[in-house]
Amino acid sequence: MKILLILPETKGSFDVYKQSPLTKMLRYFYSGADVSRNVFFPPLGLLTVAACTPEDIDVQIVDEKVGDRIDFNLDVDLVGISIFAYSARRGYEIADRFRSRNRKVVLGGFHVFFSAEEALQHADAVVIGEAEPVWKILLEDLRAGTLKRIYKAEEFLPLDHTPPPRFDLVDLSRYFLKNVAQVTRGCPFNCDFCSVRAYFGPTFRTKPVEQVLRELGRIREGDWVCFVDDNIVGSPRYAMELFKALIPLKIRWISQGSLSIANSEELLQLAAESGCACLLAGIESVEPVNMRHTGGKISLDRLEEQINRIHEAGIGINGSFMLGLDGDTPETFERMARFCIQNRIELPSFNAFNPIPGTKIYERMKTEGRLRCNGYREYEDLLFRRKLFYTPKGMTEKEFHVGFDWMCREVFSYKNILRRNMKYRIHFLDYLYVNFVWRQCDIQLGRRSLADHPDPQ
Repeated sequence: MKILLILPETKGSFDVYKQSPLTKMLRYFYSGADVSRNVFFPPLGLLTVAACTPEDIDVQIVDEKVGDRIDFNLDVDLVGISIFAYSARRGYEIADRFRSRNRKVVLGGFHVFFSAEEALQHADAVVIGEAEPVWKILLEDLRAGTLKRIYKAEEFLPLDHTPPPRFDLVDLSRYFLKNVAQVTRGCPFNCDFCSVRAYFGPTFRTKPVEQVLRELGRIREGDWVCFVDDNIVGSPRYAMELFKALIPLKIRWISQGSLSIANSEELLQLAAESGCACLLAGIESVEPVNMRHTGGKISLDRLEEQINRIHEAGIGINGSFMLGLDGDTPETFERMARFCIQNRIELPSFNAFNPIPGTKIYERMKTEGRLRCNGYREYEDLLFRRKLFYTPKGMTEKEFHVGFDWMCREVFSYKNILRRNMKYRIHFLDYLYVNFVWRQCDIQLGRRSLADHPDPQ
């Protein structure tokens, strides 16, 4: 039996990027890392599904994001496609083409979890939730000719029951970060805009440290590792155990983690000693009224102190912010720019807020009649054009795009890029290069979004 697993191509913010002479110089003479591709790491989910597949089944993985081409005439028994909201359009196109050739198609991923009925219109079967508990059952039914329409994971498996991903099935040289691992699943916070909580519920699971070390067995001293967790410090006790075990490896690593890491001096120091170079932290907003959306994750009273402590430990911050929440006004963009510059956020990531199906804020906006679409076809524009799918409360849509563009140009001006990175100089040249790439992307996205809204509202 043969299985083809596919990660569909999506249009993202890096697809508008055009290299400048300056970024070319920084890449080749300083950093050596090409972040201009929207392909940061291998498709860990599909690699894990492949690892759950019995050895007598031939598995092939196609990742369109790195340029893999799909052979729609391939003789396979099953096509599995993993989709998110912003890749659903392309995922459904692929599924429909294979089904027109009488190939069985199964769809899974975050978007299927929240939109199973929609996905079933394009598939023979769907997997709702994590694949590990149901994948072998699905394959047994396929062999027997009794494939069901829905396979739903009724429980969350302990992570020591998950096999190591099949990295041998992809060419790792095509990815920006080649060494990736997932050591936890879930997040203890209850942000009402976050699909992670909606997907995993209140669970937070950790992988045994010994298993993590085995999965990292191929890495060498000085290598970069990305832990693709939603909150690597969600359990401080586990994080301490993990960081202590990483210290002898002498690696450099990045991950997502809450600023609460700064509340424990011991935890913060262990993170630094274990090689943490950057934390992607969801700071989300600088408006007090918006804190009701973060489930207690952010305390504005302690925010600047936490950021300073993390910096003093030698860890850089990739701060993730959302613009367009109900508490935002046209003045928010200036406050956001000032906050990032004054607090020396090495790499701010500004995102146009859009409600995700399945989240509490999505359901609330739907009830209020503020959603402009309820389908998948427009979601790709979230990354490609900063398109809003709801009516904002505190500003017009034109004011949103004008303010967003001004904020990006201010924060990513050459002067402020240097100002944000000169004080602590954490991996200075690498951050400098990535900032210049971000600058190019944000300026291009700003031009596109303003072109969509040429007239005052």
